[in-house]
Amino acid sequence: MTATIYHAKSVNKERYFYIAQMGEFYAHGEELKGAMEDVRYKMMADRMKKEPIHADTIVSIEHYRAITGACKAGCAMWLESNGLAEVKEMRADMLLPLLQKSNAYGYERFRSLVTF
Repeated sequence: MTATIYHAKSVNKERYFYIAQMGEFYAHGEELKGAMEDVRYKMMADRMKKEPIHADTIVSIEHYRAITGACKAGCAMWLESNGLAEVKEMRADMLLPLLQKSNAYGYERFRSLVTF
């Protein structure tokens, strides 16, 4: 898919920025590269919110955040409180019971995509 790029100026300011559009997704950034990265992330996150999660699905922090809307700080605190501060990704079948046990933010949304 091709991106449409806009160069815009902030209202009442001398600040310019970029807007990237891909389909129904938009993102802005001070640099074109940042706007493009963000619009691609939004597209990927939208797909992840709908994809089934299998037992062997590797779930990264970014994947969990995209599915659940959890914030980065909240994920870091949950990992630390569960003795997993160094963990960056985990198989879904290992993660699910931990989420359930701790009633983690986003557990229900995550569970709704699980197929096992």
